[in-house]
Amino acid sequence: MTEHKDRKSIKGFIAVLQIMAKYIGEDKKYFMFAEHDIIYSSLSTEDCPEDSEDGKMLVELGWFVDPCCDNCWSYFT
Repeated sequence: MTEHKDRKSIKGFIAVLQIMAKYIGEDKKYFMFAEHDIIYSSLSTEDCPEDSEDGKMLVELGWFVDPCCDNCWSYFT
């Protein structure tokens, strides 16, 4: 896995939001929330698989799939 140069920056977080925004539509709404030191998104691997181009970019930007959160994309702050 390659670590993206913007992984820990606002620019990287904006890149993540741009990726996730692609999956918002008329019938799909996503949200984000944080608990302690983890940011959770309701975007799951069903919509954005880990092996897709967007999934690979999320991994490079430090996001991971959390099986405890219905396989949603999450991030340790």
